[in-house]
Amino acid sequence: MFYYGKSSAYDEIGIVATWVMIACRMAQGISSMGQVIGADVYLTEFIKPPVQYPTVATLDSFCILGGFGALCLASLVTSFGFSWRIAFLIGAGITIVGVIGRTSLRETPEFVDAKRYLRKTLEQANIDPKKIKVILKLL
Repeated sequence: MFYYGKSSAYDEIGIVATWVMIACRMAQGISSMGQVIGADVYLTEFIKPPVQYPTVATLDSFCILGGFGALCLASLVTSFGFSWRIAFLIGAGITIVGVIGRTSLRETPEFVDAKRYLRKTLEQANIDPKKIKVILKLL
């Protein structure tokens, strides 16, 4: 998103600017939906019913409100002649906050148990986990 806010204009690099904007916008949409789904899964695994259901619904509601806020910001940017790039630079800051949040969260108990079970299964089958990691990286 930061590159999107700092990208060159059409008069500077021509049609390439359009392709760069489309690629950045696609990456932004894919990553934001990945964050929403990941957060839903995290809350579903970490919080047990019956509190789980309203918590996940609240998260999804705030995602919808965030989309509405983005539309309002886009309306302000286009109405008052502000540079649209400012909105994407703000989004880059929000991305940094999201990355910090993601890296500081601990793993859910279900994920830790599944990881332990997989490691134990690989040990029983005499398979080196490091070799599996190398194979998965190649895929």
